[in-house]
Amino acid sequence: MGELLITEKQATYFDVRAYSQWSPYLEKCCLLLSANSSYEHASEDLKQLTGMSVSRGTQQRLVQRYEFELLTVKEAVSSTSAQEPKLPLQEFELPTAKEAVSSTGPQGPKLPPQEFELPTAKKAVSEISPQEPKVLAHELKLPTVKEVVEEMSIDGGKVRLRTPQGRPCEWRDYKGVNLHDLGVAAFFRDNAGLVKWVNQQPLANPLVSIGDGHDGVWNLFAEIGPTIFRLEILDWYHLMENLEKVGGSSSRLARVKALLWSGKVDAALKEFDDWEHPRVDNFRAYVTKHRHRIVNYGYYQAEGISIGSGEVESTIKQVAARVKLSGAQWKAANVPQVLRHLAA
Repeated sequence: MGELLITEKQATYFDVRAYSQWSPYLEKCCLLLSANSSYEHASEDLKQLTGMSVSRGTQQRLVQRYEFELLTVKEAVSSTSAQEPKLPLQEFELPTAKEAVSSTGPQGPKLPPQEFELPTAKKAVSEISPQEPKVLAHELKLPTVKEVVEEMSIDGGKVRLRTPQGRPCEWRDYKGVNLHDLGVAAFFRDNAGLVKWVNQQPLANPLVSIGDGHDGVWNLFAEIGPTIFRLEILDWYHLMENLEKVGGSSSRLARVKALLWSGKVDAALKEFDDWEHPRVDNFRAYVTKHRHRIVNYGYYQAEGISIGSGEVESTIKQVAARVKLSGAQWKAANVPQVLRHLAA
């Protein structure tokens, strides 16, 4: 097609970086597609939609070289919940993979390092193809939030880490935080980073904080907004899940549910006075531990205040659907970048 010479000023205007053979629009298409599916499917979809061919390995390296920035909120934050960033390089193995590919053949160019293995692969890929376009780091900025954030939620998910051959896989936790309707982020082995990011936002006072019964979630909340009042609410749907585990008479469960909906903890627990059972003991301990977080849910809902961390859980599920691809395993060092890609 020939060459087109442009000035430095023109390159800056059109966001064209030096030594890059990709247009900014093509890069955005690659990032968008790979954030919602595997790199292989993203490559196929891109070819179908644009007619441009970008291999899965190149898409993987593109994501890894991107610099994703966390959202900066400029007005008061009153609620938060966790979510996901955009993806870095693909680093998973399919279940039947055995070794990595080393070359394309005696006469073909060598492929770049792949961080996943295909079922028929035999050796590991180690060199970059001379024909691959050079991709430079690009800074992606999230939109600026101008509304006041009044609620937040935190939840956790799991990611499977790659382990040495012959050793069982390891599942590790990551945390997601959601500033309701304003922004999301996810953090792996970086609770301090999560707390720091949230505290950098202008938090509303009071700040509604919604979570389930896990101690790790409330420990994080305890470090957020130290100079403001936090209204902590135990997620209504998690409370009901624990009630259902008790079992027994359906009429008794209905009465307890109605009492808890109104925030009447003592009356709700009194319904179990005539029944001794380990499941009842567990529920009593759960409710007693979080009784200061059990509010009048009916009143709060009528006032338009969130009573469940559904938004953050939805975020975690979206991230989980991407990082839990069948047989997927990720290097621990690349998980933060993957999460940042998914949440960006």
